[in-house]
Amino acid sequence: MLRSLKYNILCLSVIIFIIADIHNLFCQEFTIAKLKSYYVPEVCSDNNEVLITVNIGNVSKADSLYAFDVLIKYDNQKFKPLGAVYMNTLSEFVKYRDVNIGFDTNMIRAFAFNMNEPFSGNKDLIGFYGRLTTDCLEPLEFRLLECDLTEDYKKKIDIDTNLIVNAIKKVDKNHNVEINLNRKELVFENNLQELIASIKINPYKEINEMFFDIYLDNIDNFEIINIEMLNELLVLDYYNKINDNHYELKFNSFGNINNSEIFKINLNSWNKTTNDINTKIIITPREYDFCHCYNSFIADTTYLISKPDKDTTVDIVNYSNNNIKISIKDDFIEIENYQNNNINMIRVYDILGNNIFYSSVQDNNRYIKYKFNTNLTAGAYFVNVVINNKDINKLIIIYN
Repeated sequence: MLRSLKYNILCLSVIIFIIADIHNLFCQEFTIAKLKSYYVPEVCSDNNEVLITVNIGNVSKADSLYAFDVLIKYDNQKFKPLGAVYMNTLSEFVKYRDVNIGFDTNMIRAFAFNMNEPFSGNKDLIGFYGRLTTDCLEPLEFRLLECDLTEDYKKKIDIDTNLIVNAIKKVDKNHNVEINLNRKELVFENNLQELIASIKINPYKEINEMFFDIYLDNIDNFEIINIEMLNELLVLDYYNKINDNHYELKFNSFGNINNSEIFKINLNSWNKTTNDINTKIIITPREYDFCHCYNSFIADTTYLISKPDKDTTVDIVNYSNNNIKISIKDDFIEIENYQNNNINMIRVYDILGNNIFYSSVQDNNRYIKYKFNTNLTAGAYFVNVVINNKDINKLIIIYN
């Protein structure tokens, strides 16, 4: 019976030992090392700061945590680290601590150790902060590659490797790209006119290429002859005709485009009729094909008015007005206004009807003299003078 009792006690001891071992196995405390983020960064805003910390949960002095060393990977295309954070962490009162940022390696190493007493508390171990460097709503990923703790740390540790930070987009209503044309109205009395476009970007960010859409309402009477860049630092990439009324323009700017004249459009009016022709040209900055922080892309419009060609046929009448004398001498047109009448306009045509001189004046002086822009060759010329709103015409022959 004694032997039976000893055997029972031995079996009971083995059972107790096994149960205790299972209890220790399943009741051992676990801790998860993970990254945490604070603040919600905003794309297209000044509130683009990100704060990242390393957390392993509550630590007691009995856990014997005297040191830690963590390695974190980040994306330097989207995030720029700026410095370490020690306040409100377990590293706050520790003398030996540091956060090293590897801008080339995309790695951040943070460590701290305490020689006198173990860490304790329910705060994050250590942290670092930085800012978003992208205008895109793409996930910002951080990875905890390593988390080395004191060898005799009492808790079992696992690593939660990934942290995804999602930003929100907040665009100011005044953030826009605006095109401005130097003329609100172009009148084509002759055929060719030019239109200058300048751009304003608010707020300015360095932009390497830009697109514009150009809409010309009337293609039967107006055409774009060519486009010239006005800044030598700008390079015209292409100018395409999408359809009869729609063109697209692209140029490389290399960050030299804000608040400046950028290109000139040379326009032609043709196929003139006996009536005025009215239409418009619209130029619009195109929304970028990449991430941007602009709320609107503002167009500008110029109205195009084509006047009928002037009738250059000058009726030849006898010059019999004794109140005015008209003569051409040494490339000057000379008018003697005996009665000081009001002269409204002076025009000179060659024998083919080409207008070679024009002046809109309000002059009642006794003697008026104008110089031509070009030397007159030998030939016949018609002089038309409007005096007191009445036409006086004279045929003059020049002999060289």
